[in-house]
Amino acid sequence: MPATRRRAYLAWIAVCLIWGTTYLGIRIALETIPPFLMAAFRWIVAGSLIIAILTARGERMPPARSWGAL
Repeated sequence: MPATRRRAYLAWIAVCLIWGTTYLGIRIALETIPPFLMAAFRWIVAGSLIIAILTARGERMPPARSWGAL
């Protein structure tokens, strides 16, 4: 199997797992975690992922003065 096809299958499996478990995660979170704490957790995770991706790609964070426009 070519490497590109293998990567495509792995990406497809990852998407299925992530989207498939989202509903279970939301249901459990709504029953156990206060809404504002859950929102804060989502923002922290999203920001951490963005920083990790930027770092892995060798890119720099935008300057603080341009954050308002983002």
